[in-house]
Amino acid sequence: MAHFVEIPAEAIERPLQALGFRRVEDWQARQIVYIKPHDCCKNVLVKVYTSIPIGGSGVRRAGKDSIRVCTCYVSTKKDFGIGKFPYIARISSVEFVVGKMLETVKAAWLRGEEWFSNIQVKAVMET
Repeated sequence: MAHFVEIPAEAIERPLQALGFRRVEDWQARQIVYIKPHDCCKNVLVKVYTSIPIGGSGVRRAGKDSIRVCTCYVSTKKDFGIGKFPYIARISSVEFVVGKMLETVKAAWLRGEEWFSNIQVKAVMET
């Protein structure tokens, strides 16, 4: 049976920063969120909800929540989800959790690219 593992905040933050994600305090979610606009379109964002509380140095304790990743479209006119991915439970080891988070970030990035390509094809087909 898998057991909860305490994940240091820097183990989550360091790889996201290395990938060019920007750290944001999300007061609604009450946690640190890392955001990166997609290369294909600045309105397509990949977001990583880290479980790191605002003003905290560690990650929330077992059972409080998990790391979540999503792809979304955000503009001044509309916001909507493009991709929702399975949560990343903080179990097994720090390396396992960080590896799973990075795999999910990659899947979210690919989903943004796929969504944008489909929108471009639709726009061409309609003209």
